[in-house]
Amino acid sequence: MNALFEERAKALRKHMGELMTQKVADLEDLSQEYEPQKELLKQRRANGLISDADYQSAMDRIVKEEQEKKMDIEIAYADKEKELQEDLEMAKLEAESEQKKLLKDRQTEEKVAMFKKMMESMDENDQMKQYLDQQTRDAEMERNKYSRQMEKEKQKKIDAMEEEKERKMKELEDRHERMFNWGEQVKASEDAMMEGFRRQKEEMMAKKLAEQQREILKDMNKGDVDAMLEKHKRQLMVMDEALRVEQERQMKMMREKKAGKGKEFARAKLERQLKMAEIQKQKAIELEKARLLAAQQ
Repeated sequence: MNALFEERAKALRKHMGELMTQKVADLEDLSQEYEPQKELLKQRRANGLISDADYQSAMDRIVKEEQEKKMDIEIAYADKEKELQEDLEMAKLEAESEQKKLLKDRQTEEKVAMFKKMMESMDENDQMKQYLDQQTRDAEMERNKYSRQMEKEKQKKIDAMEEEKERKMKELEDRHERMFNWGEQVKASEDAMMEGFRRQKEEMMAKKLAEQQREILKDMNKGDVDAMLEKHKRQLMVMDEALRVEQERQMKMMREKKAGKGKEFARAKLERQLKMAEIQKQKAIELEKARLLAAQQ
């Protein structure tokens, strides 16, 4: 049984190694995919074809896109590695349980064989033969009982593994729900938009007032000034109404967008970030274990 387990474990570890090799290759391919874009941007800036601001904006977009795809690769391979680790743990658990049952079977068979050998030379009415015959039946019953007990213990460990898996998933979901406050995200977007409108309105009002002051400074009589002020008042009212209508239109569009795919996208993004954080945490734990093991050798 040990040989069978070792063979299966070897195959799983080989598959895991192949996955890690493929992951490195995928990450390298991703880097090579985006490197030409970065170099092109650098050349365009060096040749004065784009401004520093445009260069930085485009570079930030490329880096963000690359990081998003890198995160997807890390998560995908981490999920596959986790599945292989679970298969390996399950194979080990089954091998240990089967090994114990085989050992018990061998002990029982040796005991029964010994009893039968002793009974061959005894008479049917011999009390010792009756005693050994009872011991043989008891040994068989004990073996069956032990086999059922091993199955129960194996199932108990399997259930514990599943419970631990569900606990970690629940913990991740709870963290996700605590961090994902959609109402606050929508309010933050609305506040940012309102601040943009406020600045836009202030700039337009300041421009209109400056225009008004320039006209007042001209050689104008009182009637002309009153007419000009009334004209500016009407223009400001029209401008204020236009801004209000535009503000309502954009706020409606933003809310519709947020209510659609925006919420699902934000939730998926946070979920990926949490998964990536768990991957980094697990890597740190494994590195620390490796460091301690190396220090002990």
